[in-house]
Formats: sequence, C-alpha cells, structure tokens
Amino acid sequence: MKPTDLARALDAIAGTKFATAIHHALNVAESVAIQYVQQTNRFQNRTGRLRASFGRLGSGILTREVGSNVPYAPFVEFGTRFIRPRRFAAMAALAAENELRAAIERRMHALFG
Repeated sequence: MKPTDLARALDAIAGTKFATAIHHALNVAESVAIQYVQQTNRFQNRTGRLRASFGRLGSGILTREVGSNVPYAPFVEFGTRFIRPRRFAAMAALAAENELRAAIERRMHALFG
C-alpha cells in the first residue's frame, strides 16, 4: 500500500482530522530534529555554518526530510579516517522519531479515545 493510499483510507475513517493530526505530528518531529542540532554539542561548530544549514530539505504527504546542504556535513556525521564520527544527524533523527511516536499517540488518543 502506498502512503497516499494509506492516508486516503485513514481519512475516510476519521475524516480530515486524521490528516491534520499526522501533519501536526510530522511538523513537531521536524522541529525536534532541527532544535536538537541547534543545541547539540556533538560537533565543534567553529563558523556556525553547519548548524545554521540544518533544516527542511523536502516533504511529502507522510514524510519530512531534514538535513544539511553543506558539502562537508556527511564527513562530520560519519567521520573520515582522520576524525571520528559525530553522529549529530542520527541522534536528531532518533529524537524526532521518539517525538513523532508520542505526538501520533496523543493525537490518535484524542481522535479515537
């Protein structure tokens, strides 16, 4: 089943409240990921460019893509043979995933009791 089919089926059950709840939960998770990177000390931020570049790269019906567009971000995230990985984006994704689950549970409980 495609995400669009799932969204349509759930909308048919709960009306547009479901779509609104999911979009709200995705926006909350996106904000958590961005705030995590803005506040983390997992990497040395000499110029501020990497931290400032982290934000929404794209979105879909049931997705949000968050990351950095600076060319050296993957080297900071995954490391090189000379520097250890900093894993700031992975940790931001984990924080966002946890918040997404919680936000969806809260909204579904509010919708369905």
